Amino acid sequence: MSEVYPLQDRIALVTGASSGLGRHFGLLLAANGAHVALAARSIDRVADTAKAITDQGGKALAVALDVTDRASVDAAVARIEDELGPIQILVNNAGVAATAPFLDMTEQDWAQVLDTNLTGVWRVGQAVARRMAPLGRGSIINISSMALLQRLAAVRGRLSLCADQAAAAKWWLSMPMASVSAEGPMPKALSTRRTSPLMPGCRHQGRACPLRRARMTSNPLIVA
Repeated sequence: MSEVYPLQDRIALVTGASSGLGRHFGLLLAANGAHVALAARSIDRVADTAKAITDQGGKALAVALDVTDRASVDAAVARIEDELGPIQILVNNAGVAATAPFLDMTEQDWAQVLDTNLTGVWRVGQAVARRMAPLGRGSIINISSMALLQRLAAVRGRLSLCADQAAAAKWWLSMPMASVSAEGPMPKALSTRRTSPLMPGCRHQGRACPLRRARMTSNPLIVA
């Protein structure tokens, strides 16, 4: 992708917006005219980004949202609609990574990753799509990962990271609603506070670290 289309006055929700790609997506959407709801489990972690947008003349709302909790999702979506308007763009970006190798992973580790990265994508996607469908339009962008294309050695035995991202990719491909578009970009690995333990060779947070043996490349810009 070589361009980002103008999104003047469109309402966008970005989950996992406290840092890394989520913060980047929120700023990018706002820079192109969208009114952005920045969501994370802790509202304090997105407040600074929302302030940065409003200080530049944009419109942003910091929202507490836990993708593993249906009540939290529904409350956040309702608040966004009340304060900004109907959501027209959803960037499903929230995710976690289990740092334990496959042989050491517990059932709790596995369940946490799947509930966030797979069920959480479905949970937020469904809540927003149910509101998009009657309006006859909407865009859902589910951020996946190049990890699903790698051999396990490329992600240091982190099977859960491959499994949940592959399943999420299949989920958006199967969305049956003609009125709501779904995309599934796969950015390269990005070192952040959560993912840096998986990429010991990448010392600086915020730096893109391509995984070895990648068979595709992907630009993490959004077209909606």
